[in-house]
Amino acid sequence: MQRERSLHIAVVGLGAIGSQLLPLLARMLGLAHLTLIDPQSFAEGNLHGQNIFRCDIGDLKVAAMARRALAINPDLEVTALPAAVEDLPLAALRADLLVACVDSRLARLNVNEIAFRLGIPWIDTGVLGVAHLARVTVYFPGANEPCAECSMDARDYALLEYEYPCGARVASQAPSDTTAVLASLAASLAANECQKLLVGDRQYAAVGQVTVDARTHRMFSTAFRRNPDCRFDHRRWEIAPLHCSLQRLTIARALASTGPLRVAGHRFVRQSVCTKCGLRFDGLRLDRPKSRCPKCGARMIAPAFDAMVDRLDHSLPPECLDRTLAQIGLRAGDVVCAADRYYELLPEVS
Repeated sequence: MQRERSLHIAVVGLGAIGSQLLPLLARMLGLAHLTLIDPQSFAEGNLHGQNIFRCDIGDLKVAAMARRALAINPDLEVTALPAAVEDLPLAALRADLLVACVDSRLARLNVNEIAFRLGIPWIDTGVLGVAHLARVTVYFPGANEPCAECSMDARDYALLEYEYPCGARVASQAPSDTTAVLASLAASLAANECQKLLVGDRQYAAVGQVTVDARTHRMFSTAFRRNPDCRFDHRRWEIAPLHCSLQRLTIARALASTGPLRVAGHRFVRQSVCTKCGLRFDGLRLDRPKSRCPKCGARMIAPAFDAMVDRLDHSLPPECLDRTLAQIGLRAGDVVCAADRYYELLPEVS
């Protein structure tokens, strides 16, 4: 067995499974850095199924779990990101290992793409409360390795927008009926896989899916293969650093240096409208999937298809070309593509 080493783990989702997983990770020798990702706050209804205290109610999940991790291990470096994973710059997820404890297929596929683009192993977790099942799946990115989309069919893609809230009953959504006991079982399975990778014991990792039936005490192991018809291309991106001042660099100057630009995983919109209060915003900006209205907090969407822009180029109006990258919503850690080359936007070197 190899010697334990310092590891950076990013955990996406701090609900039923994620809140049970955090104290286990915080106690692992050799773990140096935790990145916590979740946009939500803890509510009263989370007390029965999630590993929280009453004093955590109303707090952001990432803040409460960061406190817990640091109380266990004050030497940990903890980065708390109160955002949906799909709204974060790609490079914000750069770590040695990603663990997904999420409640939707779409979020799961977002983590899958991030992991493959960055070349990071990732662990998927889940439970099915009504059947007393807990599962864990490990993926190692590679051109010939299976990914989370390899086992999906047309019906799975049709269900991408459905979420599976932990115990909540929502019309047209199937609840997971998660209990704290079952969530802690899934968290323990995930922590066990993290521990293997922490010490370099990859040969025994649960490549494929391991499912535990807590009712009958049976365990099932399912092997996955690379699906040649998978919709996902399984490509790892070679990403070079691009140091610049986002507050000063205009679109016109950026285009002069790189040519037409795209932002990995995102489009731009010329206009956006709030789905609730109708607030309208005119002006080019990056359309992050969960952009919110500054007035009421509801989702902002493009009012029409022709308001969307796939890339930045010289066909944009002069007033758009004069805007800075920061003004259109680009942030450090975003990955841009120019002429099939990928660049991570980083602060200017002084």
